[in-house]
Amino acid sequence: MERRGAGGYVAALDQSLPDDCPPDVRGGTGLVWVSVPGASPIFCRRWPGQGWPVVILHGAWQESADYAGVAERLSGWGLDVWVPDLRGFGRSPGHRCHIGSFEEYRRDLVALLAAVGRARGGGTAPGTPATRVIALGHSMGALLALDLALAVPDGVAAVVASAPLLQFAPGAGPRPWERMALRWLGKLMPTYTVRRHPGRSGDLRNEPRTMTLRWSAELLRLQARVRRGLTQLRCPVLFLCGQKDRLADFRPLVRQVESARSSTWSLRLLPRQGHELLTGSERESTLREVEDWLVSLGLLPGAHRRAVSTPAP
Repeated sequence: MERRGAGGYVAALDQSLPDDCPPDVRGGTGLVWVSVPGASPIFCRRWPGQGWPVVILHGAWQESADYAGVAERLSGWGLDVWVPDLRGFGRSPGHRCHIGSFEEYRRDLVALLAAVGRARGGGTAPGTPATRVIALGHSMGALLALDLALAVPDGVAAVVASAPLLQFAPGAGPRPWERMALRWLGKLMPTYTVRRHPGRSGDLRNEPRTMTLRWSAELLRLQARVRRGLTQLRCPVLFLCGQKDRLADFRPLVRQVESARSSTWSLRLLPRQGHELLTGSERESTLREVEDWLVSLGLLPGAHRRAVSTPAP
């Protein structure tokens, strides 16, 4: 089913669209509810464009609205931008900051790839031209972007991993005994909610940071799985790391990138930045790195590539 707003813009693609979901006139976006087989739909914002589809994946304790500025910039480059609220965050349903398994996020993202294909008039199976996306993720979202590229390699054309939470910085993550306890408590009391230790909150914003035991255990499992799978990635990857990051430890990643010497990996160390690379005060320098990298891969529309590569007199 299609619902059309002002100007005939398609605001949603699925029969799961609630009646109270009009186009967001203030941001010029489409508000989309994406059907997920076997689960409730997830909420997504879309900035339509004729270029490559980009899926922006937010971090923990964030939501799609936090990336409206980034989405508008990418849309200005001619890209077709999709920003979902991950399950349990923002307007998407689910227990807040809880997941039975991080594979549920992957299932939701595969459904989003199918929605991208429907919107672009192509097939819905991951790997068809219409469903191949550029996955841009931040922190936990970067882990999910990398995991999606590993699980559905034909569905992801490139990954931008902003401050990927592959490993916690010293003092920022659970202690060794807490990690062991989470393996058991996450099964015994999965929805029990805990608060992140305020002294170990890194440089994230100060909104309440609660999570369930199962979510915490699943995050550790996802970190380990993605770290093991990095060398199996088939698509180009841009790693963006702030050298003042107090939450994600970028040093092991630097060593791995240097030892791998992969022609498809690019690493940018940003000396003045902390963890919030895409929503912090230095966002512009981060976006310039993303723009230059996409241009180098030929993933921006031709007119934009010419404009970027031809400096003003």
